[in-house]
Amino acid sequence: MKKPLLFLLFLSVLLNFPSFSLVLPEDYLKEGIGVRPLGMGGAFTAVPGDLNSAFYNPAGLDTIPPFNYVYGDLDYSKDRSNADSYSAFNMGSLCFAHIGRESATGQKVQSTYYSFGVKSAFGLSYGLTYKDISWANLPANGAGYSSDLGVMCRMTPDLTLGLLCQDLAYSKSLNVPSTTRIGFSYRLLNDNIMLSADTESGRITPGNYTYYGAEWKTSNVFILRAGSYQGRSTLGFGIAFGAMDIDYAVVYDDSVASGSVHRFSIGTNFEIKKERPFSIMRPKEFALIEIGGSLTGGIGEFSLLGGGKLGADAVIANINEAVDDPYVDGIILKIRSFDGGIGSVGIVQEIRRELMKAKDRKKIVIAYIESSALGDEYYLASVADYVVAPPNSDIGGLGRTIGITRIKGLLEKIGVESQVLVKGRYKNALSMFEEGLTRDQEKMMRILIADLYRQMVDDISLSRKNIKAKKMKEISDGSIFSANKAKELGLIDDIGYFKDAAKGGAKLLGDDKDPTIVKREGLFVRGEGEFLFAFPNKIAVIEIDGDIITGKSGQNVLFGGKATGSDTIVEQIKKASDDWQVKAIVVRINSGGGSAIASRQIYDELLKAKEKGKTVVASMGDLGASGGYYIACASDRIVANPGTITGSIGVIGARILIIKDLLDKIGVKVETVKEGRHSDMFSGLRKLSTSEIQSLSYLLEETYDDFVSAVARGRGLTTAEVRDVAEGRIYTGSQAKDLDLVDKLGNFTDAVDEASRLSGIAGKPKLVYYREESFWLGMGTGAIKMMGLENGLFPQLGSELAEYRLY
Repeated sequence: MKKPLLFLLFLSVLLNFPSFSLVLPEDYLKEGIGVRPLGMGGAFTAVPGDLNSAFYNPAGLDTIPPFNYVYGDLDYSKDRSNADSYSAFNMGSLCFAHIGRESATGQKVQSTYYSFGVKSAFGLSYGLTYKDISWANLPANGAGYSSDLGVMCRMTPDLTLGLLCQDLAYSKSLNVPSTTRIGFSYRLLNDNIMLSADTESGRITPGNYTYYGAEWKTSNVFILRAGSYQGRSTLGFGIAFGAMDIDYAVVYDDSVASGSVHRFSIGTNFEIKKERPFSIMRPKEFALIEIGGSLTGGIGEFSLLGGGKLGADAVIANINEAVDDPYVDGIILKIRSFDGGIGSVGIVQEIRRELMKAKDRKKIVIAYIESSALGDEYYLASVADYVVAPPNSDIGGLGRTIGITRIKGLLEKIGVESQVLVKGRYKNALSMFEEGLTRDQEKMMRILIADLYRQMVDDISLSRKNIKAKKMKEISDGSIFSANKAKELGLIDDIGYFKDAAKGGAKLLGDDKDPTIVKREGLFVRGEGEFLFAFPNKIAVIEIDGDIITGKSGQNVLFGGKATGSDTIVEQIKKASDDWQVKAIVVRINSGGGSAIASRQIYDELLKAKEKGKTVVASMGDLGASGGYYIACASDRIVANPGTITGSIGVIGARILIIKDLLDKIGVKVETVKEGRHSDMFSGLRKLSTSEIQSLSYLLEETYDDFVSAVARGRGLTTAEVRDVAEGRIYTGSQAKDLDLVDKLGNFTDAVDEASRLSGIAGKPKLVYYREESFWLGMGTGAIKMMGLENGLFPQLGSELAEYRLY
């Protein structure tokens, strides 16, 4: 509130100055300055993000790139004046400008502008310009000041309205009318064409004070402009050489001898420009998305040992950006081998689902397999319209397996005994401290793996319609095929390299030319700024990623792995609940659980958000089990991928390693002095007694009952119905839906659509994230990448150490 209050106070002081005799002609103060605006007929009141906004509407300075400079000659051929030039530079949204004018009869005017623009809420911006003016021979010498007030309103992403109150306040030495300009700008074809119009009122001198303009970005380098300035035609062009801009404009004016006035300017522009050319006669364009290495659900991560892991959410965002780019004809996937596991099925399905939506939006999808595609790699590639693999590559491996590592025997050999207390006979099925699967646990795992396998085979069959069902059954037994055999079987469409895949995709679109490959940084992405007719349309995204712990969220930069702290998440939920523009909350879950206390804390805060009228939808990515599922039960709807690993409604309590025998073997003696019979129960020097086991089991039972009750309340089931499907069983998302543990099958964007529907948001919502970026983590990550260690010092070790998050 401080900035608006100071601004209003400053304005009220200026308005108190009285006015006296007229000294300056109107045009010296009212005429717009700048070469780009003149080329557009002076219709610039609603055009933001330009140094010329200092002259036309200071509110437009709110989005200007920092540290730019421009120099311009307003009468290059000296047809109207002896000297007529300006210069301007800015530091962020604060701009300083100077104008020097001298007529053929010796009249001189010097003006210094001090302007700033401020972004407000709801797409509104406002700005103020203070003008220090001095003159000579008009007919006498003098000095004074004046000020302008500007407002801009972004009605939609394309439509902007502008208002300029010019010379709203002025010094005693001036007596000029306060005039008003209103205008609009409308952008077409992803900002490559802009139309604008202004009208001005309040002038003393009668005349036609209307302005019309158009600007066409024909390429990244060249821009054409045309307009009408008070009934006089204008033309102009701009040329961009990297960070330097050259602009030229001409106004056809019968009042000067030559019939025209020419303007020229040169300046810097440090705004990040796309390196992607634009032209009407363009080749086909494909957005490049590279997928490979270690994948993780949700947010990506980086560790010193394990290197970088690509997050599914980043891939989905990239696909959405490619789909929203109107000039992109399709997406080309470059697929490298990536680490698998039962959790990777949900990741692949998340991405496949988004690619299928891209195809529904008439974007063609091409897949290029870099070396081999076995299992999940081919599962992802199969969604494409055209699949290409290089010679001698390996294709297939369409089976599904899981290996569970047990270390109980190793511990016993070195003298360590484990004692684990769980509630739920399936809860410890994947625990490394157990002897092996029980009969019931093995049955559960077989059903789980069978469902994941069926989902993969069914999805591939739907995508590769050229393979008959009988043949699909024969080739999906885990066998691996050469590229030639894979093409014969219909698993791939062609054998070749990346360029062949790209050109083959263009041919599918009827073009024999080599297509343009566009990386993510080259995509045309619309700005995420607010606009007037979009509120309240916000959906807050709360991310539950990795282990759920009490306290603050964090990341293990040595071994890898993420942790979600309940204190951090509760703060985020409160922030979303208190924001009246947020109509819904999407809880994005990629977690196998953790602390029961932390999970309950987050669960309770989500219930409070619902009491405040917020719609809550849970989106489960690759993993939403145990504490992750507990949190999801607070939502109005749960959306999961068919292959999401979920459920695990149970409790793991004490997990104690008894190391007394190991200490004896290596000659270590520990003397214990205690007060209280059970004070050393977790010391690892002895087993738990019967009474201690009974006491801890009571606590486990209470926590388990609380979990079951939360599921029953959230899912509208009876306690008995929940107990029937609980006991620590894990399910696929598809199985969970059949058991009413999940409402809908889909990915993150499906969850966002569901939240929009339930909360009544019309159109595309604005997603609000509350991620806390770590400066030092970012610096460290950047340094390690510069040293070529983006895969980590020991990527395999890092991967192995981080892969047990499901447990």
